[in-house]
Amino acid sequence: ILLSLALTSCGKPGEEEKFVVKVTPSSPLIIETPRTIGGNTIEPNWFEISFSVDNAMKYSVRVEEVAVYVNVDGVEIGPSSFDLGSLGYSDPNTGVTYEYSYCIYSPGLGVRAFGACRNTNVNLDPTLAFPETADIKFFIKSLPKSKNPANFSFGSRLIIKGVLLDGAEEVDRFQKEEYFSTR
Repeated sequence: ILLSLALTSCGKPGEEEKFVVKVTPSSPLIIETPRTIGGNTIEPNWFEISFSVDNAMKYSVRVEEVAVYVNVDGVEIGPSSFDLGSLGYSDPNTGVTYEYSYCIYSPGLGVRAFGACRNTNVNLDPTLAFPETADIKFFIKSLPKSKNPANFSFGSRLIIKGVLLDGAEEVDRFQKEEYFSTR
């Protein structure tokens, strides 16, 4: 069963409901075997998610942290936390490392894949291909096995933390929770 409840908190009552988060896939599959991705081994049990956001609030949101909690047999596991302050991507074709930082999701831009944004404070050769954003996939790993070996439906919650912005001015903190289930 997929739960589509969302809890939020910020200083502007009602506004947070206009920041819509969609988890993809809506019910992630628990993988029971290890997998190597980008030179890193992901230990079982694990799943992969990404998400999109649609900001229809009057404020922009700068997302700074993402956390995922998973409930296995009534015990909450986590958080698996991701600080988005400084991410790097090494282009395997050129060997160049691109620096990314927090993204700001402005109102009225429609649905956007969640990702990291180009760090504009870094001087780069303008002739290099340098993507504006980098979509992010989150790998939630090393989950314990359920006491019931046939059970892979774990209630989970995604927490997005950041700051509300009015132009360049920080208005208030922002937090949004989105619930989903694995399979």
